[in-house]
Amino acid sequence: MNTPENQRSGAYSGVLGTIAATDPKRAATLASSLPEGDARNEIIGQIARAWSESSPVEAIQWASTLDDKERKRATNEALGKWAQSNPEEAASYVDQLADGDQMGGMLDRVASNWARQEPQSAAAWLMGKAESADKADAMGDVMWNWTVADPEAASTWLLKQPEGNSRDEGIGALARVTFDKDPESAVTWAANMSDETRRQLSVGVGVNAWLDREPVAAQEWLDNNDTLSPEWVGEILAERTKRKAREAGEELPKN
Repeated sequence: MNTPENQRSGAYSGVLGTIAATDPKRAATLASSLPEGDARNEIIGQIARAWSESSPVEAIQWASTLDDKERKRATNEALGKWAQSNPEEAASYVDQLADGDQMGGMLDRVASNWARQEPQSAAAWLMGKAESADKADAMGDVMWNWTVADPEAASTWLLKQPEGNSRDEGIGALARVTFDKDPESAVTWAANMSDETRRQLSVGVGVNAWLDREPVAAQEWLDNNDTLSPEWVGEILAERTKRKAREAGEELPKN
């Protein structure tokens, strides 16, 4: 709804965004007088991005003076902008932070931007970090970008890495990118996941796509596989039978 408050917020955003491009310190001072809320949070993100173009460290230092939600938004926006222009510098900055000072999203902001330029460097940097949910999420994003560009190089590198949640997340990304185009490869990669539950689910999705694309080859793999449990194979085939019956307009038997 285009309320007077939304109109004012849009006007503030435009004015402060313009000021931030040339004088981010002044824009930051003006933004501090705005009422708390989504509009102010958005403006703070704009200021952080603009400030980071000229002085990313100053932008992050300013972000550290903000309250929790705004600090996270401003820090990640500044880091993301920094990583677009100089990902190695941004990564070095994060490396210098104590674990407790590394907020959620930092690894992903740096790594995902870095991956658009040098995916292997971004992935190697991430793999050197301690295991965490943030690292795993970031690895998924990096491997997605890398797989879209060069699936062979991405898979070759990842499958050589130590087992763990981050590697599994990366393998999941590899598989998701290729489920439709190359389900056989997706199944082969997914079978390397170390977590049994995730492995069964991901391989199952890939097998379903493979059965649609190449039913003979996929069925042969199912008949000889040692990855999926017999119960899971049975569930996959039963669900496919039900799906085909629904598509054909057949009435399904009642349990």
